[in-house]
Amino acid sequence: MDGLSSERVSWKKRSEDLQNASKYILGNTVLASGVVAYLGAFPKDYRSEAIKSWIKLITDADIVISKEFSLRSTCSDELTIGNWVDEFSLPNDELSIENAIILKESSRYPLIIDPQIQANRWLKKLFKKKELIVIKPSDDVNDVTNHVSRAIQNGLPVLLENAGENIGSAIESVLEQSKKREGGIEMMKFLDKFYTYDKNF
Repeated sequence: MDGLSSERVSWKKRSEDLQNASKYILGNTVLASGVVAYLGAFPKDYRSEAIKSWIKLITDADIVISKEFSLRSTCSDELTIGNWVDEFSLPNDELSIENAIILKESSRYPLIIDPQIQANRWLKKLFKKKELIVIKPSDDVNDVTNHVSRAIQNGLPVLLENAGENIGSAIESVLEQSKKREGGIEMMKFLDKFYTYDKNF
């Protein structure tokens, strides 16, 4: 215990910060949920305007929101963001960091418009150790089917590069996220079959 005594001041400060922040949990969470669910496709200026109008709606309902609300502080932490930037080459600007948080927190599979290939580079580095599978619309249909069905069952990440307006029925069936439970096991539909679903997919 003596060895931990030097941490007393920082722990006390952290406790006070958490106590002060607790009253903002509901408002900040509602606002962050809206950003993740709806604003990923929009540019920074539109996001800012939407957030301002949502803050007014939430505060009009007598729900408090922290004055310095940010998606960064509500949904992530500086250690994670630092790793994304330093180790996995995420651009260190607020929009890129917000986009990364939206991608991480969203329950839907994201479509990323990435003309400078920055997100592509980040994702490949981030998921390299998790056996990232990279496919393209031009790949053989049988290869795509084998890769995706294996990924569903084993919880592997999949990146579809260079997606056009039409991505094919194989990928569309995955985007629908059609699932069912069978014998206590969660299954996901892919094409015309159901496969054992690993939540890490």
